[in-house]
Amino acid sequence: MRNVQLLARLWRHVFHCTSQLLLLMVIGLASLGLGAVKPLPIKLVIHNVLGTMPLPFGLERWPGAARFAYDQPQLLLVLVVFTAVVTVGSAAFSAAVVRLTVSLGHKLVYNLSLKLYHKMLRMSPTFYAQHKLGDLLQRITGDVFVVYFVVAYIVVPGIISLMCMTAMGYVMVQLDLLLALIAMSVVPLLVLALALFYKPMDQTTAEHFARQGALSAFVQQSLTGIRTIQSFGRERLMQQQIEQQVAEFGQAFQQAPVVGTTYNPLTALITGLASAALLGAGAYRGRQGHLTAGDLFLFGLRSRALRPL
Repeated sequence: MRNVQLLARLWRHVFHCTSQLLLLMVIGLASLGLGAVKPLPIKLVIHNVLGTMPLPFGLERWPGAARFAYDQPQLLLVLVVFTAVVTVGSAAFSAAVVRLTVSLGHKLVYNLSLKLYHKMLRMSPTFYAQHKLGDLLQRITGDVFVVYFVVAYIVVPGIISLMCMTAMGYVMVQLDLLLALIAMSVVPLLVLALALFYKPMDQTTAEHFARQGALSAFVQQSLTGIRTIQSFGRERLMQQQIEQQVAEFGQAFQQAPVVGTTYNPLTALITGLASAALLGAGAYRGRQGHLTAGDLFLFGLRSRALRPL
């Protein structure tokens, strides 16, 4: 509940940049769209250049497309040019997404930092007596970047992935219902894995930032009072304390990757088993005449769109 409230508060800051966020999602969807049509020329090469199958129904209705069914060299040239254009366009859109994400993240971090600093200027002396200055500095200079990660790695990829999964799921159902169900079966399994590991990842990340703030506060306070420390000969005591602080921070820093190294192989195992089942079922459906080699290849590439979750 607490994390939901924090995300809601962060979203209020993101809401002020709605136009940039919408533009970012539109370009991101365009990039994914080009990536989705990139495998189509390979299917046509398998079916219509190397094989003798007729053009798909949708392409036959295009003006002048019928002659490509009997002119394989010309069809191959068109497919090569189409692949090159799609590749260049996809690269351009991907670069635009990166630039817009960085620009939007910088704007959000800048605005949040100013608002946080303005609020701290209005806090009472009691507040500063109860909180360490170094920890507050960490909040202003470091923790505000969480809004950038929320936008760059959660909001935008989440929305784009959801829309992409919906579109890819529809396309796969049109190709073969059984294979579509096998491919989409990874989604609830990945959601279950995320639900199991979410709390440990959240706790280890929170502990990491808490220890980082405590270490920053200790270093700031010790350097501020260095003359007093040297006057009373407390250097050895401070050295022991900083060693303890660093050890606790190092332990917290290592816990998060440990949880991640368990979660990531688990998701890889789930998707790997689904790919094996998809390969076996696809070959079986192909032997029965329900699926062509090009469709199976195209299906395997499109099923990857279901994995970003």
